[in-house]
Parts: sequence; C-alpha cells; structure tokens
Amino acid sequence: MTEDLGNKALMAANIKRLLDKRGITGKDLADAIGVPPTTLYSWTQAQAYPRIDKIEMMANYFGVSKSDLVEDPETVKMRRLEAAFYDRPEMRMLFSIAEDCSTEEIEQAIKIIEALKK
Repeated sequence: MTEDLGNKALMAANIKRLLDKRGITGKDLADAIGVPPTTLYSWTQAQAYPRIDKIEMMANYFGVSKSDLVEDPETVKMRRLEAAFYDRPEMRMLFSIAEDCSTEEIEQAIKIIEALKK
C-alpha cells in the first residue's frame, strides 16, 4: 500500500509538471481525455491513480511517453541518455565515468565534447 501511495504522488507530480510546462489547465486536459475535472483533480492530488487507458490518453495529449507520466523524470532522462550512448563507444566510456554526476553535468560534458569535435 505504501508503494501505491508513492506511485500516486509521482503520477500527480508528473501531471502537474506537464500541465505547467505546456501552460494547460486541468480542465483542458480533463476535457481532452474525457474525464470529469474532479477525476483529474483526484489524480493531481494523489488521491487516485488513473487506469492505463487514461495514462495513454494523457501521454498522447502531452506528446510524451507513458514513462514520462508514471516514472521519476530523472530516471527517464538517465535511461534516454544511456540509450543515446549505446551505439557510441566513446560516449559509453564517458557515461561510465560520469555515473555519479547529475544529469545537468552529463549534458554539459556532452556539449563540450561536441563543441570540441567541431
């Protein structure tokens, strides 16, 4: 049950983050995915967790993957960075060295390396 509360809170934070980032109201989102505003409110207050079909509708509405709604944003970023490095041995080496760095530090290092390559 404790894990469920964590999932609700994470979902709530992610929905709020995406609403803020896009400048969209909760009512706009509720109307777009066909739920009552009170239902969306319960999701953003971590009182309830949406069904998978509603998660998929929200992801489509925001133009993001479902993982952007259900997972920690830092975890999603790290997985995407790892995927970007997978086919580039020099980047894999950099990534393994930088495991203890923040996402921002890793992104800055990539920008520096790319600038040096030019």
